Amino acid sequence: MVGQGGHSRRRSFGFKGAVCGLCGANGVIWVLQYCSNILNYLFARGYEEVPGGAELEELAMQVRRHTGQGLRARVDFAAVCDAFGVALRVAELEGRGGGREAMLVPLQENRFGIIVDPTPRGGWSLVPQPVRHDLRRHRLRFRLGHELAHTFFYARRAGQTPRRRLFDSDQQEDFCDRFSRSLLVSRRRIADMEPSVEGLLSLQQACDVSLEVAARAAAAARPDLQITIWFERTDGSLKRQLGPAESERPPSGAVPLRERRQWVAVAQA
Repeated sequence: MVGQGGHSRRRSFGFKGAVCGLCGANGVIWVLQYCSNILNYLFARGYEEVPGGAELEELAMQVRRHTGQGLRARVDFAAVCDAFGVALRVAELEGRGGGREAMLVPLQENRFGIIVDPTPRGGWSLVPQPVRHDLRRHRLRFRLGHELAHTFFYARRAGQTPRRRLFDSDQQEDFCDRFSRSLLVSRRRIADMEPSVEGLLSLQQACDVSLEVAARAAAAARPDLQITIWFERTDGSLKRQLGPAESERPPSGAVPLRERRQWVAVAQA
């Protein structure tokens, strides 16, 4: 959303050298030397308007294909960042207070820095202890995908600092959210998903994303499915995360995920 991401031209924010560090599924930090890649030339001109849905899906497919992710369930962001010429830093911004969660910083030599704060609104104390590690990784991966999408709106030339061609808008923020989901959860995997809670959980785990990201990606690609997610607050009340606005309680047949304090239902529409 607007205000949660940010872009800066003036400061380097400590991005020195040419490395890309990423936290993997098991907490390992990968460090890769930056090298030029075909992606820098495919999107060198930068978009002057926000692409539509079909073009968005094609962009996600191109990124997957040109970074060797085509058949992978779990996107290797180390390879993607290397291809985009992006260095990643994880740092505290304004996520705890519901503010800025990430920043995109144009750098010299046709590169970008991305800063991500994976802290959820309200801080980690509100998140059940057993799921904090996974949630941190999932939030990092989604925000990184979102900020990578913003680079499409910059003109890029070898040896120069990327130059913005289209400024932020609600439409661009929505595009970046949808691109991140499309990159993280491939249409092929969604098409093969069993239409059940078990199928959705399997998709989530294979792609290493949050349940909400998996559900939103599946709902966008599979209009035959109706997916509902509810979150149980610490006081026992329920908050709808995804599903029809008129639903006040989880539908009959919803499956409780006690460890996550969530209720999930998947049904044929």
